[in-house]
Order: sequence, then structure tokens, then C-alpha cells
Amino acid sequence: MDEQTALNMLREDYLYSEYEAVEEWVDDGHQKHDITSYYSIFLRKRDNTFWKVCFLYSYSHGLDEYGVRAFEVEKKEVKTVEWVSK
Repeated sequence: MDEQTALNMLREDYLYSEYEAVEEWVDDGHQKHDITSYYSIFLRKRDNTFWKVCFLYSYSHGLDEYGVRAFEVEKKEVKTVEWVSK
């Protein structure tokens, strides 16, 4: 997925027959002042691949169109055990 396609995904300007949003606007941590990192996960239906689109958002300036990155990811489920008091 190229950067322009990733940007279109964030703007919800894509064909729903080609992609499906799996997770959107997941907070990935505060950067500075009013800038926060986010990511969204999309499924590309034609080859069943998942794509993580990372971006920065400022509450005063909106989406940083030049900071959008996309890369292919796979889902790994991690099982954790937690011991709690009775």
C-alpha cells in the first residue's frame, strides 16, 4: 500500500469492496504538545492481507498528511496469565 492509498483510507475515500476497516483511530501515544500518534488496521480483501496505517493528528491542525505510513502486518494472538488475589 502506498502513502496516497493510506491517506485515502484515513479520509474514508476508498472502495469498501476492496478494503475493510478492522480497527480505526487506535491511540498509539502522545508525541508533543497537542500531537498524538494513531494507527488504523485495514484488511485488503483481494489477497487477505492486513495493513497498519500510522499517522499523527493535531487537535489544532488536524491530520498530518505528510506523516502517514503504511506497512503490512499480521495478527499474533498472545495469551497472558494473570494471578489475582482470592
